[in-house]
Amino acid sequence: MAVQCSFDSNRKTKSKTSTIFLGKKMTCTGYCTDCKEWRPGQLYEDGNVYCDTCWEYYELKNTRCFSFAAIYDSSTGDLLTVASSHIGTGCAERRAMWRLKEQDISSAKSIVVCRIRRNRNNKTMTFGMSKPCAQCICAMHIYNITEVSYSEIGNSFTAFIQLHELHNTYSTASKVVVSIE
Repeated sequence: MAVQCSFDSNRKTKSKTSTIFLGKKMTCTGYCTDCKEWRPGQLYEDGNVYCDTCWEYYELKNTRCFSFAAIYDSSTGDLLTVASSHIGTGCAERRAMWRLKEQDISSAKSIVVCRIRRNRNNKTMTFGMSKPCAQCICAMHIYNITEVSYSEIGNSFTAFIQLHELHNTYSTASKVVVSIE
């Protein structure tokens, strides 16, 4: 298994396929376990490499309550990016916007935001409120997002609404609005 990794932890254990660093995310480039392509991604505790897109799906499948955002090109309907929320790194909406390619920023976009809750006992899933916070709304103006749809309590979604009609006073702990690489 060919993997190139970088890390920032001193706590490590050895496995037969790779070195795994506990308690820290390990950034890698390798063959993704799911899509079988050589891509940048994450090395998980089980020794598998997941590209950034497959990693998001893997995280979503193994979390009890999660939020994700999908950004689409408004004119073509093409999916541009998907991301989920992570504590300490920002909301799903902003993490998805940060992944946009430079050439995609100028075109009008639509975003769908969803919060899903999974019952531990019977594994049923329901939607939760995922209305974008004040920082995400601010970032949406910068990233040229024009329409927003989000899940609401009671297994429903809002119809697409224009961004200028969306307001929220709720603020999250993550104050980073724009990420430039």
